[in-house]
Amino acid sequence: MGAVSVRGGVPLQGSVTVRGAKNLVPKAMVGALLAPGVSVLRNVPDVADVSIVAGLLGLHGVGVERDVEGGTVVVDAARVANPDVSEVLTHGGTSRIRSWAKSGQAGRGNDSIQHPWA
Repeated sequence: MGAVSVRGGVPLQGSVTVRGAKNLVPKAMVGALLAPGVSVLRNVPDVADVSIVAGLLGLHGVGVERDVEGGTVVVDAARVANPDVSEVLTHGGTSRIRSWAKSGQAGRGNDSIQHPWA
């Protein structure tokens, strides 16, 4: 991230684009599964959690397209499927998501994660 130096004496003018909240985006990606069709999230920051959730959604058959430069994520849940928990464990890395899956809460102790509508 660059630095900005400001010298007084003249009022500041201009605009700054701030990326979206890093903690909201993964939740919004999962929430997009509840909407019919394709959902587009804009102003998405380039953070690791977005990549982790995109991969996990991909394991479920969700189409996720990410444009890091443009700050967009497109979520298409037309073909949702249930992955094996071992795939989630592998993809989750050291994130809290992996801890949740490993704890047995994922799939309620079964070998797959069931969607609430399945």
